[in-house]
Amino acid sequence: MYLVNSDILVRPKPPLRLHEPDDFGDFEPAKEVNKWVGQTFLDERSALFDEEHSHLLQANVGYLWTNAYNETKQVQVIGQASLAKPHPALGKWQKKELEWLYRKWFEDPKAEEGFELDFIIRIYAPDAATANDMEFCSLIKHELSHCAQGLDEYKNPAWYKSGPKKGRPKLVLKDHDFAGFHSNVRDFGPGAERGVPELLEIVKQPPRVAWVDVSRMCGNCLQLNA
Repeated sequence: MYLVNSDILVRPKPPLRLHEPDDFGDFEPAKEVNKWVGQTFLDERSALFDEEHSHLLQANVGYLWTNAYNETKQVQVIGQASLAKPHPALGKWQKKELEWLYRKWFEDPKAEEGFELDFIIRIYAPDAATANDMEFCSLIKHELSHCAQGLDEYKNPAWYKSGPKKGRPKLVLKDHDFAGFHSNVRDFGPGAERGVPELLEIVKQPPRVAWVDVSRMCGNCLQLNA
């Protein structure tokens, strides 16, 4: 808990029925997280305000609690951000099904503008239920950092200049800065991002081998530089 606008904010907790992992899993909209994020990271009066996320004031982000266990490359996943737009490879009915589900979960019937979801952030409820405030804030900030504003050809923030989205930021999904996000380490310390403490120990030592051009060895670099 912490103070903002002379009020005490208490972070949202997942519903009790999602506290235990499940191989099949369930999903539930976490609208209280949306409100909490606005007060915590997007409000200039908050101690955790970060201008890096200011473009999200003009974005629609849907938050989901889930108890479905997820593991990638032998690492448990406790949070995930993604673009909400259905993958173009999906068939028409599959796209319509997802759009219908998103409206059912996240649409605000009081909203004056038409509904359009930009990002979805999924939160693993069993972990969130036991995490302390610092761990939960770090997780959410990490996922928010994926929800970025695109850049133009001059590396400046990109905006729509015409059409129905004129004046709104162009939104993209951003990869990690390195092992994680620089701003998350700045705010919460090296332990906030996986691999950073080990990296700090490594950089204290002289190079084990001479410097080489890693792009000649890394498949991902070769693809990016092609």
